[in-house]
Amino acid sequence: MVKRIRRMVLAGVTAALVMSGLTAQVAAADPPCYSGEVCVYRNGYLLDKFPPVYSGQCRTFSRYYDRIWNRSGNIQRTWYNSGCTGGNLLVYHGDDKLIFSVSVGGY
Repeated sequence: MVKRIRRMVLAGVTAALVMSGLTAQVAAADPPCYSGEVCVYRNGYLLDKFPPVYSGQCRTFSRYYDRIWNRSGNIQRTWYNSGCTGGNLLVYHGDDKLIFSVSVGGY
């Protein structure tokens, strides 16, 4: 009987922890990243969202971002330095990458 009660309490506590974690994420959620946008995040918070950057253009941020989500139909290039310089990585449509970068350029 004691084991059964203990299991029920443990299941209730586990469910409460799972639900509270999900609720906290939803409550603290940033505006969604819509189709056609490119979104950059820092420490889990939305830093900026914008239309795709086209070839020959560059978008530099005053602070680094650590995640980029490309929901546009255009390939983007994430650059490690400002002014779209230094090392870079391609971010294809639908890619959600964890990366430490400062600027976004078109491909």
